[in-house]
Amino acid sequence: MTFRCLALALAALISMNQASQAEDVSIVSLVVSIGDAGPQADAFQETMRGFGAVTLRADNPKDSELRNQLYRFADEVKRADVGIVLLLAPSVANGQRDFIVPADTNLNRASDLLTRSVPVSAFARAADLAGEGGVVISIPLPAANELPQNVRPSSGTAERQEGMAPIVTVPATSAKQVLTVFQIAKDQETVEFPALLARIETLPGVKSTYNYDRTFWLRSPKEPVAAPEAVQLPAPVAESVAAAPPDAELDVYTLQAIERGVSRNVRRIAQEALNVGGYYQGPIDGVFGDLTRAAIMEWQKQEGAKVTGFLTPDQWQDLQ
Repeated sequence: MTFRCLALALAALISMNQASQAEDVSIVSLVVSIGDAGPQADAFQETMRGFGAVTLRADNPKDSELRNQLYRFADEVKRADVGIVLLLAPSVANGQRDFIVPADTNLNRASDLLTRSVPVSAFARAADLAGEGGVVISIPLPAANELPQNVRPSSGTAERQEGMAPIVTVPATSAKQVLTVFQIAKDQETVEFPALLARIETLPGVKSTYNYDRTFWLRSPKEPVAAPEAVQLPAPVAESVAAAPPDAELDVYTLQAIERGVSRNVRRIAQEALNVGGYYQGPIDGVFGDLTRAAIMEWQKQEGAKVTGFLTPDQWQDLQ
């Protein structure tokens, strides 16, 4: 129990320190509107500018124009903390994949999706290139033309994959409420990004692959968060902590708490170390999904350590 308390305190201190150092949050957003969605896109773009975001815009883009804006967004967002994509566009589904249908595009068969549309997952992978993370908010609009066999209107996305930002699918009936959530947040002194997404998830008909388990910001605290004063442990407790093995008795619950306090950049460094060691072959993106978890377990096994899939404080240091 003593180790759990100490580890939780360490995680909290790391998290508060990150928040206090993140006063200037850089945001890049991409707003795509097709059809009659221009006014809604204008309002969202203006709201994002209120956050100080660099905003890219694609109005009624054809296929090549939409892809070019996506590539530009992917390049810009690499240098930002947060990436946000708003898709106000016709969206269709084939199997488990959703696609954005560009302006003036006819789909004659399902295979046309591969050459005449852009997967929503491509926007999610681009948004995930931001330093802390991002999101894709998709508001599917009906396609202008009749859909071919095996293609249907989009109603939501599949489970989030590693290397992809969350995808939040919002029915058109809740689109104004999403804008309201952002507009209210814009006037607040601090805005926690996961809390904002959680608020959107409560709107009627919303489907989401959101699963962030750590705090980062759209607008961070203006003043550094003061660290708590050091607490003097009673002598018997201090002696027992000093005498016990440093990591051996930390349970998975505690290790998860520690991981939540670790920045995304530190996670990337750990993934790079596992990759160099031949344990990990996935993207170096700071997202600890199934591939990363399996790599950690294999590394722990080779090191003769307890196999949990979660790193102890000493193991975090070993992988830096």
